[in-house]
Amino acid sequence: MHLELKRCTIRPWRLDDAESVARHANNRKVWLVVRDTFPHPYTIDDAHEFIRGAIAEQPATRFCIEINGTAVGGIGVHPGQDVHRHTATVGYWLGEEFWGRGIMTEAVTALTNFCFENFPLR
Repeated sequence: MHLELKRCTIRPWRLDDAESVARHANNRKVWLVVRDTFPHPYTIDDAHEFIRGAIAEQPATRFCIEINGTAVGGIGVHPGQDVHRHTATVGYWLGEEFWGRGIMTEAVTALTNFCFENFPLR
């Protein structure tokens, strides 16, 4: 998936995103509002591990949020299993310096539309 939006781009992760991800993700304010599996402090090794996993998964469900050519956050869909197979949750994070600009509203809307078009959701 590659979505060019007004405020950002949603695209697949690349190995060269690791340094930027580590810089933006290593923020206590970000960590306080994400799932428990998100480490803090967030190291370059955490970034490499995450990105390698995201690149390897099929179908892809985790994507980079890019602004001005730089990875500044992430967004993904977590499809349900078994009796919950027609549902999903969306998770996301964004570097603090980009908060309050409508970026996530735009990104979540775009990802939601993508999910309804590409996954068996109801």
